[in-house]
Amino acid sequence: MRKRPSFTRRDRLRYRVDNALTTGDVWWVIVWLAALILGFLLLMATLIGALGLTDESGREFGYVEGFWQALLRALDPGTMASDEAWPLRLTSLAVTLFGVLLVSTVIGITATGISARLGRIGRGRAPMIESGHTLVLGWSPKVQTLVAELAKGREGDRGASLVILAGREKAEMDEHVAGWTRAAPRLRVVTRTGEPHVANDLRIVNPQLARSVVVMRNGTIDGDARVIKTVLALLYDLKVPDDIPIVAELSTGASAEALRSVVGDRVVVVETGNLAARVIAQACRHPGVDRVLAELFDYSGSEIYTRRIPQVVGMSLADTALCFERSVPIGLITADGRVSVRPPGSTVVAEDDQLVVIAEDASSIHFRPAPDVSEPSPVPERPSATREPERALMFGFNEFAPLVLEELNDYVPHGSTITVVADPDLVGDLEGRLPTNLANLGIQSSQARLAPGVVRKLLAETDPDYVIVLCCRGSLTPTDADARTLMAFLEIGGAITTANMETNVVAELLDAADIALVPADWSDQLVLTEHLSSLFLTQVSENVNLAPVFDDLLDAEGTEIYCKPIHWYGRVDHTATFATLTLAAQRRDEIAIGYRRKRHEAALGNEVLINPPKSAEFVLNEGDALIVLASHER
Repeated sequence: MRKRPSFTRRDRLRYRVDNALTTGDVWWVIVWLAALILGFLLLMATLIGALGLTDESGREFGYVEGFWQALLRALDPGTMASDEAWPLRLTSLAVTLFGVLLVSTVIGITATGISARLGRIGRGRAPMIESGHTLVLGWSPKVQTLVAELAKGREGDRGASLVILAGREKAEMDEHVAGWTRAAPRLRVVTRTGEPHVANDLRIVNPQLARSVVVMRNGTIDGDARVIKTVLALLYDLKVPDDIPIVAELSTGASAEALRSVVGDRVVVVETGNLAARVIAQACRHPGVDRVLAELFDYSGSEIYTRRIPQVVGMSLADTALCFERSVPIGLITADGRVSVRPPGSTVVAEDDQLVVIAEDASSIHFRPAPDVSEPSPVPERPSATREPERALMFGFNEFAPLVLEELNDYVPHGSTITVVADPDLVGDLEGRLPTNLANLGIQSSQARLAPGVVRKLLAETDPDYVIVLCCRGSLTPTDADARTLMAFLEIGGAITTANMETNVVAELLDAADIALVPADWSDQLVLTEHLSSLFLTQVSENVNLAPVFDDLLDAEGTEIYCKPIHWYGRVDHTATFATLTLAAQRRDEIAIGYRRKRHEAALGNEVLINPPKSAEFVLNEGDALIVLASHER
């Protein structure tokens, strides 16, 4: 049997002191040193009294006075300068030497402890005592939009706080956040450095006391796995209460299904890839839909709220349409939590139902008896539901492109075709990455580098109804990806203008700042998918009831957002109030939520008005559109 090594007390003491000094836990060393100093001073006070030492006037020191004199000599070596008798000088010298040694040691160790504490705070590792905070776990380009939107959304809340935990330097995060929240100084933002998928790091930011938790996906290849691990740590290790909403961002449907299979409905899972694909699929066929979604997602204009309004109990949903001057009822949340967007107009509001409304803010939701409104013009006959097959072009390819194609398949008539063109240097095997066996959409592929001659040739060959330009996610940096997208977008737009083609173009951008680089009348054709995803995460983190509402609006089945020609709702060149247009939309089983006005100055682009006052008057011009919620595009 191996003999256990023996350690002396001196070895053990030195080991404990070394550990304390290296870990920063020095306070127990200070306590022991202070006790040692006190014991030594008491001993010297006893010695001074026993020797009968006297001061310069010949008066003997007592025990208390001896302790005081010893303390003064330990703290200040200059005190012994006035000592004259050699016994007192020798005693004072011993006290002073010992005092210099121990007191300087205490001062040094105290400075070390304070320095270690400050270093821990500077590294973002200090525990915090925030409660009722919005907790953001992880770091990605979406964090900027999320922080800025939360700052706007909680601007009136003096106690609002936002906490970010990410694997980045605290100083770097603080520098970024200071610029994002400059316009909303009331929001207190606290940053901490740590890995969100590590339970011990999560404990630093008190997720059990948060108002809501948002788990962000970073851009790494294992980003989804980290998000799932973080969620599992929150639920099963830290035991975050059920009343704290958790919103998790994932990129693929497979990851989302894997997480839902474990946590069920406890966590709101946002599939950003699916969200981007849905927005692009709708925007390319119905220009302006992405701008409507941006208006509903952000906190600058009108948003979607859920409110229980006693005055509408017993009324049908159709009858509530004109009861709000500055709000638009669009659905209900029943007592058992079921969300219904654009239910039948005859649906009666029950006592425990919440109304889903579009409003500028919560304070603008005011009930009033419905006023008398002039009857709308006779609605023209509904256009034929029969649609011709559509032709489309897609330039560029990324990880979300297959989702875009699958979404388009749900929208287009049978027999539609799309030609996918990608740069072989960036995509590789394009054919093997395309979805197969789509019911309505036939796919043709071509690998070519974009050049003016190639663009014009493809446009002439396919004569597309719309063109989609996707950014090169993953293959390039966001800046370089946007540069390529803008170059392709301008080439395509120029070729379409030269050929005088009636073709809609939609281009995907990653950085919202790049939208300022194109003319205003072209900016309507740029879709900021990352920006919209960030806005979506923000809205859902503040109200999880909105997740099924937005999901319904983005789904190919059920209710969607459409911008429909204004002549379907009234006579062109005549004036109508938005209340009259609301009634005209009701006749078509639709809900009017806004108006898109075509400006005569092309450089200004189209004007999108969401939730205008019911009394607002519009001159109905050809090219204008009513923004409605409907189940069909005809």
